[in-house]
Amino acid sequence: MKVQLKDIKANPFRDIGRYPINEKKIETLRRSIQKTGFWDNCVARKVNGHVELAYGHHRLVALREEFPPDHEVNMIPRDLDDADMIRVMANENQEEWGHNASVTMETIRAVVNAIADGKITMPRANPGKVRRIRIAPSFCIEDPQRKSFPPTAYTSKDIQEFLGWSETNVNSALKMLETVELGLAEDETFAGIPLTTAYEVASRGVKAATKLKNTPLAKKIIKDVTDKSRAGIGAKALRDEADKMIAESKDAPPPDVSKFTQKLTSQLYAQFKPDNKLCAQLSSLLDHVDQLDDQDHESIVVSLEKLASEAASWAKQFRGARTTINIEVEL
Repeated sequence: MKVQLKDIKANPFRDIGRYPINEKKIETLRRSIQKTGFWDNCVARKVNGHVELAYGHHRLVALREEFPPDHEVNMIPRDLDDADMIRVMANENQEEWGHNASVTMETIRAVVNAIADGKITMPRANPGKVRRIRIAPSFCIEDPQRKSFPPTAYTSKDIQEFLGWSETNVNSALKMLETVELGLAEDETFAGIPLTTAYEVASRGVKAATKLKNTPLAKKIIKDVTDKSRAGIGAKALRDEADKMIAESKDAPPPDVSKFTQKLTSQLYAQFKPDNKLCAQLSSLLDHVDQLDDQDHESIVVSLEKLASEAASWAKQFRGARTTINIEVEL
């Protein structure tokens, strides 16, 4: 099948803006084309009057740098559906880039986006048997208590079986993409990081953000550990450092101060609501106060006065601390 270069489109599931181009490989291909010509072994499909390349995107770049847009090349036509195009792209990425974290992440992003767009389908998720269910285009795990899911639901196992990839590759990519979706990292954060390290740091970042509710800590863990990984520090040392940062944070004040304060305030008010068990007991005792001897009477009065004093002391501390903060801010 003869096709002009200007009529060849990239694989529709490959986001050209996100994928890196290996300039050394382009130069090697150009030299090869100059010496022996272009080997017509690229597979493509016809869609709505144009041709979509299944694989060989470096060769296409090299050809366009060597020849004008109307130059014709031979393509091998194949009847490929969307699922085939995605699998071919994924296989090419693995061959070209191996365990490159960024490319692996982009491949899984393409699969999930295809699920969201209805281009490919996954087995219907069964919440009774599978816990870690996501709903495309999201990369975040859904509430395990959810009872039903739309057709765009998927699991990491679904993607593993669809691509024929390892559990490590798929889970690592999903966890990295989750950090990006949560605003804890950028796409470029994991560039140059080994997949196993990327998974470890992304997992700990998500844990800090979702379980500890500490987004600043999550961002710090991801940035510090990825920077040190690129500097050559080993995976075990990085894991230990991330775990230490999480452990040290558990003794710190809750980061979501407003939510914590509302909860604590409700608990304090609840202690002396009329329908509270303690208040009911005090009311009952007050009805029989004449039956108390002097010692018991004094004991209950002193206890209540001490409780009131402790409450007043805490109130004073909070009011004083707030005043200090306001003065510091004004300065």
